[in-house]
Amino acid sequence: MRLLKDRGRMERLAGGQAGGQAGGQAGGQAGGQVMRLRDVELEEVMEELQEQVRGLQVENVGLKQRLLVAKQQLLTSHSRRSPYGRAQSRVNTGVKKDDAPSLTHLR
Repeated sequence: MRLLKDRGRMERLAGGQAGGQAGGQAGGQAGGQVMRLRDVELEEVMEELQEQVRGLQVENVGLKQRLLVAKQQLLTSHSRRSPYGRAQSRVNTGVKKDDAPSLTHLR
């Protein structure tokens, strides 16, 4: 859609430039000017798109870092390691091994 709009704008610009010039030279020069103008506009669009790509790449790197930090936080918050390796405790401390909150923590 944008290309069609740009094309219409280019044709309107070419029509305005050709009308102001003298007789036989108007057609040839207007065509060259339109091509140069189109090239300049295409270069500008390319530069804008490249800037957007660079910005999105920077944002992507930042989001990847945030995701990595969040994953690390989840891993560290869910791991409950026993100081004795495989030995189970013989005393009921009231601490549950799963991640569900106990009734005492809800109050």
